Amino acid sequence: MRVAKPLGSRSRVRALALTGLLALLFSCAPDGPRPDGADGPEGQEGELSEDQIQRLESLGYLNFAPKTDPEAASGVVVRKEGCSCRGYDLLTYTLPGRADLIDARGRIVRTWRGSRELWDRATFTPEGDLLVVARERVGDRPGQRRRVLLRLAFDGTRLWERVLPVHHYAEAMSDGRIAVLTSRSRKIPALFEDQAALDNGLAILSPDGPQGGWVIEQEHSLYDMLSKRPDLVELQTFHDGGPMMRRDFLHANFFQWMPGGELAERDPLYAAGNVLVTLRRQDMVAAFDLASEEVIWAWGPGEVIGLHEATVLDDGHILLFDNRGRTNQIEGGEGWSRVVELDPLTRKIVWEYRADPPEDFYSHSRGTAARLEGGNTLISSSNQGRVFEVTPAGEIVWEYRTPHRDGEGHRAVLRAQRYPASFIDPLRRQVRSPSSGPSAPSLSESSRTRSNTASSTPRRTAQSSSSRSLPRPPDGPLARDQGRLPRA
Repeated sequence: MRVAKPLGSRSRVRALALTGLLALLFSCAPDGPRPDGADGPEGQEGELSEDQIQRLESLGYLNFAPKTDPEAASGVVVRKEGCSCRGYDLLTYTLPGRADLIDARGRIVRTWRGSRELWDRATFTPEGDLLVVARERVGDRPGQRRRVLLRLAFDGTRLWERVLPVHHYAEAMSDGRIAVLTSRSRKIPALFEDQAALDNGLAILSPDGPQGGWVIEQEHSLYDMLSKRPDLVELQTFHDGGPMMRRDFLHANFFQWMPGGELAERDPLYAAGNVLVTLRRQDMVAAFDLASEEVIWAWGPGEVIGLHEATVLDDGHILLFDNRGRTNQIEGGEGWSRVVELDPLTRKIVWEYRADPPEDFYSHSRGTAARLEGGNTLISSSNQGRVFEVTPAGEIVWEYRTPHRDGEGHRAVLRAQRYPASFIDPLRRQVRSPSSGPSAPSLSESSRTRSNTASSTPRRTAQSSSSRSLPRPPDGPLARDQGRLPRA
């Protein structure tokens, strides 16, 4: 195994203490009517309300970095010419709903903003539209939100909005459909006798509904697929964090379709239509066969802690962000994170990146990692408000620190994806709008004005393997009833 050591060091970030947040969550869950788009029967005993689901899913997720670094520089602080992979980075900021597109020099060339939403993740369709997983404020009660999927044109025009139980991640498919992670309250007596749990699923949305409306074409319960293979997966249940925390026992945060082709000839794990899903609370990455509706491969417990963003590389290896979010509780001391490359067939870690000292790179939650053309790796240390690119040897050759801070100087938490100039530049020329440049308003200013101004952005190709077209998952029995989504 190769262990990469980076050059230099960064300020330490302490592990997050969630006890107070958990107590507040459990004691303050509202009892009022459920907002539009909530799933499940209203008032059913043991069911989680939509407000409770929203609060539960946000546990451990901050909108701004836990520590300030007033002496540290912002913008691009490391840039080694000829050593980094060229392109543009799309940065998604949760609060307020915003996405910035920056070039290699850190200049903001395009900005999108929402009005009443928190943006969890923005990605791009093959056409260059922006697809956003968001939580929209409804009513006058503080914290009352519903989950929505937004689609914006490259020039910022809002094309449509759909209310549905989407969370964390959505991706446009090459055939025009959209795949999303879903979250629903349900009874699972095998795990929780009298309490509802939060099950996650993978849904395929089709635009072929009546009168052009989008419909849920398929939706597959991850719990149902996992529970079919007790010989392969032993689900963890939790005794920490109180009753609400225990119910969010999966917490899926990312998925990627298997590539098929030559890799599938090597091993059926990679067959087109199989999907790789990252499960934070299970400390697991798992592959599912949607045709048979069962898990076929899993790895992680005892090796990683609270992971994010597992992706398949061109050689079949899997790259993931190992948050090690409970490191301080398990090992003591300060928390630290790493990025891991795994050979799923041998189940061996073949490469990892961690800082020196390890505590200089730590994101308790969120985090992204993507393999770039040429072999470098782009890493978002979300809770530090920084994005950096490392070589296979672990040298940092490019680093950006967001200038967006709250009123107390905490940097905004972000997620990042890199897109090639060959995709971005034609879209920018089509729009023919001036760059917002470094004078774009800061997040703290935007949060005061709640501006709804929108700009533009491009498509996804963060790692070299992502340039492949996405396969169409096989048709199969639905894990849930089909249902028509609300029209925009």
